Amino acid sequence: MNLSRSLFTAAVFAALGSTASAQLQVRSIDFEGADPTSPGPGISDLGFGNYVTVFDPSGGYLFGYGVFPPNNTEGECALLVSGLGTPSNGQSLQTNSNYNNTGEHGNGNILETNTFFEQNITADSFGDTWTLDFDYLKANCDANPAGTTTAAFIKVLDPASGFATVYYDPIDTTGADCVNWTSASTSVTIDSAWGGHILQVGFTNRCSNNDDSRRVYDNIEWQGPPPPPPTMNPYSQDFDGLDINDPNALSNEGWLAFANVFDPAGGYLYGYGPFGAPNPGGGFSAITDTQQAADQGSQSIVVYNDYVNGDHANGNYIEASVYKEQPVQTANLGQYAIFSFDVKKSDFVGNGQGDAQMFAFLKVLDSLSGSFATIRERRINLTDNSIRNWDNVTITMELDPAIDGQLFQFGFGSYASNYDDTGVLYDNVDVSFIDIDEISVADFAVIEEGTTLWNPEYATDSGVGFACGSGESDLWFIYFAKSDSDLEVSTSGSDFDTILQVFDAATGSFIACHDDVNFPSDPTSILNVPVTAGNPYWIQMSGWGSPGNAFGNGILTINEGIGTQICSAQANDSGAGASLVLNGSAIAADNDLTLDVRDLPIDSLGYFLTSGDTIFLAGAGGSAGDLCIASTSIGRYAGNVLDSGAAGAVSFSPDLTSIPGPTGTVAATAGETRYFQYWTRDLSGGTPTSNFSTAVGITFQ
Repeated sequence: MNLSRSLFTAAVFAALGSTASAQLQVRSIDFEGADPTSPGPGISDLGFGNYVTVFDPSGGYLFGYGVFPPNNTEGECALLVSGLGTPSNGQSLQTNSNYNNTGEHGNGNILETNTFFEQNITADSFGDTWTLDFDYLKANCDANPAGTTTAAFIKVLDPASGFATVYYDPIDTTGADCVNWTSASTSVTIDSAWGGHILQVGFTNRCSNNDDSRRVYDNIEWQGPPPPPPTMNPYSQDFDGLDINDPNALSNEGWLAFANVFDPAGGYLYGYGPFGAPNPGGGFSAITDTQQAADQGSQSIVVYNDYVNGDHANGNYIEASVYKEQPVQTANLGQYAIFSFDVKKSDFVGNGQGDAQMFAFLKVLDSLSGSFATIRERRINLTDNSIRNWDNVTITMELDPAIDGQLFQFGFGSYASNYDDTGVLYDNVDVSFIDIDEISVADFAVIEEGTTLWNPEYATDSGVGFACGSGESDLWFIYFAKSDSDLEVSTSGSDFDTILQVFDAATGSFIACHDDVNFPSDPTSILNVPVTAGNPYWIQMSGWGSPGNAFGNGILTINEGIGTQICSAQANDSGAGASLVLNGSAIAADNDLTLDVRDLPIDSLGYFLTSGDTIFLAGAGGSAGDLCIASTSIGRYAGNVLDSGAAGAVSFSPDLTSIPGPTGTVAATAGETRYFQYWTRDLSGGTPTSNFSTAVGITFQ
């Protein structure tokens, strides 16, 4: 049987446009979101088309017509149905003959009606095996015409040969049960000879004389083995295995060097590099076997300025960096880059180093535009580090969607003139990319604002003591600040004597420690510390006292800024939920309140809402998010439309003497609780919609 398209069909197909995608793509279709009343969104917007081939009663080919979009009616090949089978699959796709072709059905000719989606075959799919899984059901228990056949299929057409069929693998569904759903599966391995061909996945029926041909299909899964997306490469190096006498030892490891030169006033003069980091050299870097400690093994790397550059003598400043780099990969977006290392200032760097600066950094450069401008940087100043002791330092950076595909760097550098000393030793370099959902609580847990219950069974003795008392079997958490504000960390509600300590995780420096709120009536702990947006903070917790009497049921509560978060946010186009933080003063008369929102869709418009109540409306107004402060008192700062820009963040300081409401403006008063939330434009699967941030309530004083 010839199932090829005719030349006439090819012309029609060219006029309508192929529904084929650029390459084979995974499809998962359950029809639940399709509109059963609309010809467009109903079926055709899911990528389905129809084609009909007509044969005479003896099976001879007569003609074909299509491809045309399903109009979601039974007379025209395909429609959406619901409530069929046991159990019901919800909404499903019914295919049947083109009954509106009354002439051919009345003539006793055979109509082969096809409903399918199609994709182009390209070289990147050669050798891959793709699988079709689906459920099927007979739509009518009474009808069972002997001459009707139905099937699901995978088909390959050659457009260069009049759309001749070069591969056809049907799964017969003629004997479908009319009550119970049946599952079926088939697969195809993509032949290299099919490059440029069209692959169709769909359903067909053959019948005449208006015989019943209705079959119902659901849960269509078209799956292939696409290669896993590339991920960023972690890195670990203790330098002990590198050849100290090999001048290419560092460059072979991928370490690069680059320098920028500035005049004495800080004006940029020129830059040079990148090139392989030298070992050793008069400038930049070397492997050293001196000044080691027990944890540093036999060798480390020493990084210093480029003393070969004669601009030192001219009084110009040279910023010299030694680093490794790689592109930011889409698969790593939402993760955190964690750069840790041991560091010690060289014994040869004394007090005569002038105004030289030494530092470590995480950096992202704009490589996509070709400018290589720095668009993200976390830099730790190591100028005053010890010349006697090795310290451990950790730097972190969030890999947000705005830096997708850009150039990520980690490394060490110095800024100096007049040949000032800048040597710093580094060892046990480790770079990892951590998904916060995959961190083991046995090591440390990344936590968000709110209340966390913690289990003593995961506690271990880290060996890090508390500055304000003694503790046993501690637990560690890490928190990334959302704004420049104050952070309250509390163990209130825990049923045992706690002790609490906070460090700056970017530098490892101690910030604060607290033991008892009011011993013995309240032996829990509380800290209020200033934090910087995006910076990570270690939170160390323990039970006070001796082993065996240290732990009970632990509660850790984190509040950033002022006020109280009352509901979470749905993920938006940035991949995260937008977070609202209130900063400033809770005293109404101060009129000093700032509303900061981060993790918004990039370059999106929005405005703040305010209310005196907290009625929850899921998906309010068709939004992808939830309105948490619905009430008859809601007001909109619609006259203050904000743009989130490239940073995906906004900041707004409302006038507390003129708060919008449904009947006009009012002033904030002491004792009043008011709630704020942010509305933003958003995209969901490419479809324009809206979303909401978290909501925060504040009781004014």
